[in-house]
Amino acid sequence: MAWRLKNQPSVIYTNNGASALPAGAVIVLNDNVCGILERPTAIGEIGEVALSGVYKIPASGITATQGAPAYWDATNQLVKATGSVAIGIFAESKTSYTGDIAVVLNVNPVVSAS
Repeated sequence: MAWRLKNQPSVIYTNNGASALPAGAVIVLNDNVCGILERPTAIGEIGEVALSGVYKIPASGITATQGAPAYWDATNQLVKATGSVAIGIFAESKTSYTGDIAVVLNVNPVVSAS
């Protein structure tokens, strides 16, 4: 589960899933937009999802570079350095790290042309 480091605006989200969701759950809105659920949200209930800000998100065995792309692994509920569902960029560098790592939500790094 993620926890907020800074207060940011949010959007409305309806939990149409099969179970209640805890505050701090990562919500995938599409392959390139993820957010963090602001409060616990029961099935069918309306909640709020933060789409920006810096959050600590669980990682396992990750090597991350500050400013590099961060991806969400919904199966394992972890942030990773590679993947297909972009969540933002790493706000800190870590090597072979397991724990919560800071991620800036929905920021895409600038890739220079070679």
